[in-house]
Amino acid sequence: MIARRRRLLAPRTTQLFASAALWGMMAGAIAILIAILIFVLGRGLPHVGWTFLTHAPLESGRAGGVMPILAGTLEVTGLGIAAAAPLASERPSISSSTPTTAR
Repeated sequence: MIARRRRLLAPRTTQLFASAALWGMMAGAIAILIAILIFVLGRGLPHVGWTFLTHAPLESGRAGGVMPILAGTLEVTGLGIAAAAPLASERPSISSSTPTTAR
């Protein structure tokens, strides 16, 4: 006869511990993300102004603004949307399909 191994913890208890550990790790990751955002925005926002947003970079990007970078980002995003929109409109909608019957 094969001896049955006794479980250390019940499956429900193990699931609760695992769930608590995952939620804790997620909360820690979000806390780190918020700390990084506060640090970056705290140091960067005082330097953002109208001149920074509307002028080209100078001295290999060490000075000046970000206008060409913003324009390029908007251009690429617009082209991507323009290319993807016709593909999305060709999909058949769920309401137009014929209902299936269970067999």
